[in-house]
Amino acid sequence: MKTFGFALLLAGVVGLCTTLGVVGTLVWDAWSVHKAYRGPLVVGEELVTEPFTVRDDAMLQVGVRARIEAKADLTGPRETFDDTDYDLLYEFPLEYDVLFADDERDGDLVAEDGAAIDGGFHTVTHSRQFVRRDGGWIHGTFWFRKIEPPEGLERVRVRIRVDPDTTTHARIEQTELIVADDAKPVLMRVAIAVVAGVLAVLSFVGGALCILFGSNPPSRDDEFEPTTA
Repeated sequence: MKTFGFALLLAGVVGLCTTLGVVGTLVWDAWSVHKAYRGPLVVGEELVTEPFTVRDDAMLQVGVRARIEAKADLTGPRETFDDTDYDLLYEFPLEYDVLFADDERDGDLVAEDGAAIDGGFHTVTHSRQFVRRDGGWIHGTFWFRKIEPPEGLERVRVRIRVDPDTTTHARIEQTELIVADDAKPVLMRVAIAVVAGVLAVLSFVGGALCILFGSNPPSRDDEFEPTTA
């Protein structure tokens, strides 16, 4: 019985390692960004990229990486633990189109959006910033809405234009266009992680019970004790 218990514990370790491995890949996919395109972008000029390939199992997302210098919003400071934290004021109008770039549908529209690089509800990744009362800067990648690709999408081009900030007159530099094609969540991997985790727990519990309360069968020497005349 104890031998069986140790076997269950070993199975539990394998199941735990499998769960951690699968969960690790899911976390990595969620945290990392696979870039299908990255290139320089000039503010005030329209950019039309060369055709590039995207993954067929991916959600598309357009982003702009930039360094912005701006004034601080003195009307609404946020109290922090040790100082007063101010928001930056900036607004760079932006429009972009994602277009098919294959032979049959070249130039057809996949998605379009009109937005702005501003202090609104953007997802900003890999960012650094410094803000004080007289202004500051932020350097990061500003992402816009995710795009569900149509069936059979393989190659695209992006047409984009970012205009200067004429409202608060913030400065923008080091601008780059980034197009991400992040993999969609894979249900099979989630199912494997859940099943492996449950089996690992059951194996650990069963193995521990077998080792604690089980006993090994008697050996042949114990069964047949020698008799004396």
